[in-house]
Amino acid sequence: MTQVATLQVGTRGPVSVAHLSGEIDLSCVADFGEKLAESVDPAALGLVVDLTDVTFMDSTGIHLLFNLAGRLKAAGQSMRVAVPESSPLRRILTLVNLVGAVPIDPSLDHSVVELATARTRLTA
Repeated sequence: MTQVATLQVGTRGPVSVAHLSGEIDLSCVADFGEKLAESVDPAALGLVVDLTDVTFMDSTGIHLLFNLAGRLKAAGQSMRVAVPESSPLRRILTLVNLVGAVPIDPSLDHSVVELATARTRLTA
């Protein structure tokens, strides 16, 4: 049975956060892409995409991550992805070299701290 994909957006301090869950595939990726792009406050340091509860992601979901990273970079913002080390999705994202475009962290908390810290170091 397919798990319905969900997207929740919010903030943690100066960082926008998007929590995705369920199965991310062609059926939801276009809608999620627009919502993700709109969810990032232009004043935010960047976006953390939390994939902790994603059970499946096809190539359209992976493409969405690469695309989103490029859009944020062009806007002068950063992006990080949170995926537990034990998740099969982490292996897939490593194989497609997402880390070449976006740092991958083991948890949402770690991603938020790293994004805020990295941006603070750059502006200091």
